Amino acid sequence: MSGTRGEGPPASASASAGASAGAWGVHALDVLGWPAEGAVREVARAVRDGLPVRLCADAGWPGDDDVLPPNVRASVRPASVRAPATPAYSLWVTDRVIPLGAHEAVLRPPSLTVGVGAARGVRAEEVVELIERALDDTGFAPASVAGLASVAAKADEPGLLSAAERFGVPLRTFPAEALAAVGVPGAPSAAARAAVGTPSVAEAAALYSAALYSASAPRTSEGGAYDSYGGAYDAYGGTPPPPPSLPVPKRVSAPDGRTGLATAAVARRPPESWQAPPVRPPHGALSVRPPGGSRVTPV
Repeated sequence: MSGTRGEGPPASASASAGASAGAWGVHALDVLGWPAEGAVREVARAVRDGLPVRLCADAGWPGDDDVLPPNVRASVRPASVRAPATPAYSLWVTDRVIPLGAHEAVLRPPSLTVGVGAARGVRAEEVVELIERALDDTGFAPASVAGLASVAAKADEPGLLSAAERFGVPLRTFPAEALAAVGVPGAPSAAARAAVGTPSVAEAAALYSAALYSASAPRTSEGGAYDSYGGAYDAYGGTPPPPPSLPVPKRVSAPDGRTGLATAAVARRPPESWQAPPVRPPHGALSVRPPGGSRVTPV
């Protein structure tokens, strides 16, 4: 389908497309359960009514193509590349902050994991400010943060738990020996190793947690999947997803010019694994404190 801004298909075409789009439109833009921003109601209404909608995803539509009605045209386009304003409505799928027009909405994939380290007694405000600044400086959307991650010794740190609650995500913690095996940029920290048993907390926790998400992406058959840092993949279809990247290396907080009590790093799951919802990893090395809930330890 083609058209210019403000145009729609002929009435008969609109009616036909609208009928096939109905089921998708009923759920608005929540077909994947991801946060949506921008002109959400307007774009959802266009999908439902069979009007042309351009879908622009960083790496293709992250789901079953059968859920897309025929009036939604998908294309792979980096978030930094703007297209001509045709058709009138656009739906983006990206974890990047992008300018949105009056008829554009964006779905935020749960692609980012923030690793955090902290001295005892750190305030939540210091952790939140550090994370928000790191995301803002690098152009990532806070709504794409899937969780905070740290070392097991920090599982009950009030400042970290409160920071996770403010982002509306869980705090996941991992054993020091697992994080110590993760390769990270920069020199190892002897102080961190002495304090919590691993030379890296923020960067290692971010990468380790993101790898768990990536390893759980559905492939061609059911079965277990192991993370790339804790052992070998038992990957779906024998094809492991690409490893996560570390677009934001470790940063240290500096509130009011005093010595910072928090560190943070951001890992990004590869777009190929965005279709996977967060699932429990296949081993018992994870403790989780959901927002507003009690900590549980999967087995």
